[in-house]
Amino acid sequence: MKETIKQWVFIGGAPRSGTSLLQAIFNQHSLCTSPPESHIKETYVYAATSTKKNSLRNAEALKEFLLKDKWIPRLNINPDDILLHFKEGDSAVKLFKLYMEAYAQREEKSVLVEGAPFNIWFMKKLHEDFQGCYILHIVRDPRDVVMSTLKANYNSNIDFPLDNVASQFMESYLQGPNFGKRFYGDRYIKIYYEDLITKPEQTIRNMCERLHISFEESMLSFQESSAKVAAVEEGWKENLNKPFLKDNFNKWLTEMSVSDVVRIEYICREFFEMEKEHYTLSSEGKKAMTGLHKDLIPLHIKSIKRGVRKLISGSPSAEMLDKLPAHDRLRNAGMLKPD
Repeated sequence: MKETIKQWVFIGGAPRSGTSLLQAIFNQHSLCTSPPESHIKETYVYAATSTKKNSLRNAEALKEFLLKDKWIPRLNINPDDILLHFKEGDSAVKLFKLYMEAYAQREEKSVLVEGAPFNIWFMKKLHEDFQGCYILHIVRDPRDVVMSTLKANYNSNIDFPLDNVASQFMESYLQGPNFGKRFYGDRYIKIYYEDLITKPEQTIRNMCERLHISFEESMLSFQESSAKVAAVEEGWKENLNKPFLKDNFNKWLTEMSVSDVVRIEYICREFFEMEKEHYTLSSEGKKAMTGLHKDLIPLHIKSIKRGVRKLISGSPSAEMLDKLPAHDRLRNAGMLKPD
């Protein structure tokens, strides 16, 4: 398969922070294409279960996985066309590249802008596997992120506590400072969601300049690409069908309890210190940082219990790891922290 992609760009950030919005914006550029989330990198490449890893050595097993996959069919690419160029034992990275090359060829585009929140967790590996790639790290107020995440349809059947969402936000955010300057230099580009929706043209122009591509007016009409970015079943991405929502921030001020705000701010206290020029603690949150606040007692108790569990638990087996979410498999592999 010929190489169509001349430039790789990866969008990452916390869920509900605007990664899909950026995809739709770049999909409107004459050089760029941004496929819908296929989850190939977390399910086959960087956080694969042992069965998925083993399938790379067995063509029949791999084809069966690809045919039954929940997300890959969004790309509308026949697995047989990919497997023609994939040999048993080839790397999972090659599998991902083959799918992306096939998608870019069909769209006749040379810049692949691949977007998924997970990408921010893969920064260390993306640097190794995609030489010269760019990272677009979109950052949003964690209080709005947590609130939006808990409301999203994909969480309706999942018990995902506020504390866990805030902790994952904090962990994902830190990947930027940990690996951005170290591995990417000027190819690590941080964008603030609030700037994107309130000053869209200026923010998009700045991104294009950093990526060395020209700004195009069509990028402001991102909603025209919503169907290419969001799958039919992803109802939580409905805002992609609307123009920039210029007031879609600080919703937490009126829609979140003081107790929840304090807990998020405490869990993400390092974020607020590092981003104090952009985000400010609430008055109650500022008080909580100075002493043992009543709303933080459950967090301290949970932290103590977590420490005890860590002391008495051994290394997880392959079977145990396979049952963990991708995020926890990445953490166990040490991908989320600097060496």
